[in-house]
Amino acid sequence: MKSVYTMSIRAETRYRIEETFGDFKTTDGVTLPTQYVLKYTQELQDGRTNLWEWDMSEKQISNNISLDPRNFEVK
Repeated sequence: MKSVYTMSIRAETRYRIEETFGDFKTTDGVTLPTQYVLKYTQELQDGRTNLWEWDMSEKQISNNISLDPRNFEVK
C-alpha cells in the first residue's frame, strides 16, 4: 500500500513524501504492516534534488501490553 503527497511553494521548491507499507501480518486478530518505507524528496529552484529514505522493519509486534500509568504523568 502506497501513499504519495506533494506540495509546491511558489513553483520554486517542490516537496514529495512517499510512504509504503508492506509485509502485513496478523497478531492477536490485528493486521498491521511490518515494513514501512518513507521517501522524502526536495526539488530546489537551482536544479538540485535532495532525497532522504528510511526503511524500517518490525521484528516483533506486541498487543495489549500493560503500561505504567506514571509514564503519562506531567512532570
